[in-house]
Amino acid sequence: MDDSTAYHVNESSLDVVTQYTDADYEMYVWEVIKPNFVELIFVPIFAMLLLVGLVGNFLVILIVLCDNHMKTVTNMFLLNLAFADFLFLLFCLPFTILWDITKTWWFGTAVCKLILYTQTVSVTVSIITLSTISVERWYAICRPLMFKHSLLRTKLLLAFTWIVGLILSLPELIVLKVKPWPFLRPNFSTIVSIEFVTFSLCNTFKVFH
Repeated sequence: MDDSTAYHVNESSLDVVTQYTDADYEMYVWEVIKPNFVELIFVPIFAMLLLVGLVGNFLVILIVLCDNHMKTVTNMFLLNLAFADFLFLLFCLPFTILWDITKTWWFGTAVCKLILYTQTVSVTVSIITLSTISVERWYAICRPLMFKHSLLRTKLLLAFTWIVGLILSLPELIVLKVKPWPFLRPNFSTIVSIEFVTFSLCNTFKVFH
């Protein structure tokens, strides 16, 4: 978007704030928040993906934890990935869908920090786990005499991945905040509940990713 376009958008938004009546502004707000047809199509698709992902990962976790014969080194890595993916699906898709289709954040600053922090932790842990699997496989194939195949060692390694993920994601808790839409009418009196939530953004500078 060039400067002239940005100015036009800002100028139009300012007109909405200063020149619209409360009734017109209420209609404008609902037009922005209301999902369009394309967005509504994606809701059941994402809901199905969410359900399949949660059930699938939960079954993997349940099988590995309940069957002692399944507690191998390889399955411990898969268990860690399944748990990280489960957290990501649980804390990502439901909130992201609502956020995307209504263009606003509805849940306040505390939930904003918690949700995006958990998302970042789960993604970080998944990446580190996949990288660890690659290194482990390389050692097992190229350095078989140096490779120590230990279940306890694997558990400690996976615990370390979570510690690293939790620490690396800490900036999310610091910089994330709920920011109101800059052109929100401060004196909108017709529907106060909409004023509280409309055009709130859960955002960050994304200083590290």
